Amino acid sequence: MKRTPVLVFIVVVVLLVTSACFATPPVPPTAPASPPTAVKQAGGKPVSPKAASTATRLIPTDAPSNTMTPFSTITPLPTATATGTETPFGFVASLTPTAVISTTPEPPDPDEGATDEWGSATRCSLLSKSLPNWTTVNPGKEYRMTWELLNSGTKTWDSSQMVLVYLDGVKFTSPNHKKTTLPRNVDVGDTINASIPIYTPKLPGHYKAVWGLRMIETDRVFCTFTIKVYVK
Repeated sequence: MKRTPVLVFIVVVVLLVTSACFATPPVPPTAPASPPTAVKQAGGKPVSPKAASTATRLIPTDAPSNTMTPFSTITPLPTATATGTETPFGFVASLTPTAVISTTPEPPDPDEGATDEWGSATRCSLLSKSLPNWTTVNPGKEYRMTWELLNSGTKTWDSSQMVLVYLDGVKFTSPNHKKTTLPRNVDVGDTINASIPIYTPKLPGHYKAVWGLRMIETDRVFCTFTIKVYVK
């Protein structure tokens, strides 16, 4: 009866030893981390570990840098140059230039045209003549000189009150030439052909005569025109 407590004691001791053998060994305490190396500013002044850590996070030394590659330069198109003249379609330039003969137009003859200003009641304008200025003619021959006249005034021409008369220069008409009147009345804006026979001189040279249209009632010349020929 006295052996039971002894056995219980022995069992308890065995259990304690067994649990002690299989228990996890204690982990040794970790040594405190060494304080970070002090960072120095420019000039040798130390910086606190906290400030150094913050500076290290803000400006990492191993961060990769991104290099921006610019786009290629765009070359502008050439500016079109305007030319003074255009070559017509189908034109082929000649290698040998062709000589061009230019004539200088004769200035207006002060002895031809109206003697009154625009708006006058009686006024005329010379439109054309059968023998252009300095026409070459044969000596001693008869020609018909015709002037085309326009009534550019504000009043109708009365044929019975107007006559063609010689004024100056070479008298191409025959000695027995009579006065020449208009063949009909001429309304405002209408035209008429006034003509006379002429005889060219027998000697060569340039000859000129001035004729006009005269009012019979007032003896006033209100239009003049010329004869200009070259006798060869």
